[in-house]
Amino acid sequence: MFDHVEINVSDLDASRRFFEVALAPLGYEIAFESPELVDMRAAGRSDFGLVRRDPVGPTVHLAFAAPRGVPGK
Repeated sequence: MFDHVEINVSDLDASRRFFEVALAPLGYEIAFESPELVDMRAAGRSDFGLVRRDPVGPTVHLAFAAPRGVPGK
């Protein structure tokens, strides 16, 4: 299961407007904003973020939720 995803963008305002409309049908809304970050949530979980970075590059931050410990031990 995904824990959260962050996408690096160069134009935070334009990206915010796009994703706010695109993710609204899935129940997402803005949870937090700063000059460098827009955090979005759905169903009470903040799990999607936009981060303003230069240069943007192909970097995406993707985190998985997993139980602690080693499987099978």
